[in-house]
Amino acid sequence: MKIKKLNKLIISQKALGLVEALISLAVVATGMVIITSLSLKTLKVVRKNELQDIAVQIGVEAMDFMKQPASIRTVGASGDYQGYYYVNLSDEPYGIVKTSDLNEIDSCSPSSNYHVSTITETDVCQQVYVGEDPDGSNRKFFIKTIIVWETVGSDEHEKKVTSGIRQGKFKSY
Repeated sequence: MKIKKLNKLIISQKALGLVEALISLAVVATGMVIITSLSLKTLKVVRKNELQDIAVQIGVEAMDFMKQPASIRTVGASGDYQGYYYVNLSDEPYGIVKTSDLNEIDSCSPSSNYHVSTITETDVCQQVYVGEDPDGSNRKFFIKTIIVWETVGSDEHEKKVTSGIRQGKFKSY
């Protein structure tokens, strides 16, 4: 009799060990799914921050270029400097080229005049706005750089704007 009770006790404890193992496996699997999800979200945020850093760097470089003390070559301005430009650093003469656009850019594509770079499947475009002389002396100009980047094949895009004042003349070509 005692042997039968002991056998039943051993069998029930074996089953209890299997249930405990299945529960622990489910807990571990749930934890791994949560950790993987957090890791993917973190990687997306890191990538977004890297792209923002690159875009801001391009904007700051453009602003530095526009605010340099030397005369900047402008193409297509003919004395009326107010308007939107793209920066031409690929062909001589280097400088800014006036466009007929009347609005800030909101999107970016590789075929755009404003396209400056493609970084890890992300197109980056840069537009420069030159505004009227704030004091009417033709020696100061309001400058704004607009940077737009969008990931190829998605609707994800962002825009950053920096602004400043340029003291000095432009040279028309």
